[in-house]
Amino acid sequence: MSTDRWQAELLIACACRLGEGPIWDAASGRLWWVDIEGCELLSASLDGSGLRRFDLPEKTGSFALRELGGLIMAAERGWAFYEPETGAWLPLCDPEPERPRNRFNDGKCDAAGRFYAGTASLDGEPTGSLYVLHPDLSWERLLSGVVCSNGLAWSAGGEELYYIDSYARSVDAIRLDRNAMSHPSRGIDGRHAGGGIDGDGDIDGIEGIEGSGGGRDGIGGSGGIDGDGGGLEGSGGINGESGGLERRSVISYEGREALPDGMTIDAQGMLWVAEWDGWRVSRWNPHTGEPLGYVEVPAQQVTSCAFGGPDGDVLLITTAREGLTEQELARQPHAGGVFRARVGIAGDSAHRFAG
Repeated sequence: MSTDRWQAELLIACACRLGEGPIWDAASGRLWWVDIEGCELLSASLDGSGLRRFDLPEKTGSFALRELGGLIMAAERGWAFYEPETGAWLPLCDPEPERPRNRFNDGKCDAAGRFYAGTASLDGEPTGSLYVLHPDLSWERLLSGVVCSNGLAWSAGGEELYYIDSYARSVDAIRLDRNAMSHPSRGIDGRHAGGGIDGDGDIDGIEGIEGSGGGRDGIGGSGGIDGDGGGLEGSGGINGESGGLERRSVISYEGREALPDGMTIDAQGMLWVAEWDGWRVSRWNPHTGEPLGYVEVPAQQVTSCAFGGPDGDVLLITTAREGLTEQELARQPHAGGVFRARVGIAGDSAHRFAG
């Protein structure tokens, strides 16, 4: 079987300590990503011009664009709404106030506008979880016992979630229970959100926040916005043990030096996995577990990838420089930059948070 090979080129020399979470916004023609350790949100055009940096109040592992404008953030102290142009930051909820050594890591939205994001343990312990935040701002825990929650992608029909816990050295397929996830009684249309970003770029609904005790963010794990009664509430009712989600490994990284990190999927249903310590993004068939090709990246710590460009066939790749020695940086001076590869295969586009 032949193996496809592509070469990534430097797009933006931004020297991120821990670049992550690339999102291509077709409407504006801009790429967005975060530097987790640098506490920054960054944005640039597809040709690398017009780089902008926005300071964030806390480390942010991932984010998504919102249908109402602005961003939903999965950060060090839980979820928050954020408006880059004004700097307005509205904390929503921390689902793990009792775990100060955990923080949110990778996340993205599915086609229904739900924001999936998982936590990672800073101590390498299996104390993390995978969550879904619904547009009505209720949330559920899908999985527990996670060390470092990472890449997410969905099958074409949305019935399977491809998921990475990096230290499990596996890409798993999780069959989702759509009925359990739909919240028909709450009506996931964002009417209970209590807060949003209006046409002036300001966050509305701040007066809907109540409560000042509990939790790392002073809001608590289950209170927060009450608005019209939707509230931020966590059922915690679905997890790998008691919820009966079907989970199986489809790609194994056992015996490999690299760890699987961020991930995306193309129009053919094939997965693209960023490899930490692997100098590449690998393309895999999740149905057979076979490697199909790879993109060589001139940076060791490849963190995530997303498709972008007018035709959706440019792979945009984030990397990190955190922890590299002076000798290693001399070999890869653009580590922490954003790279691109014209792979000629269209990929999945980013979905917006419906809340």
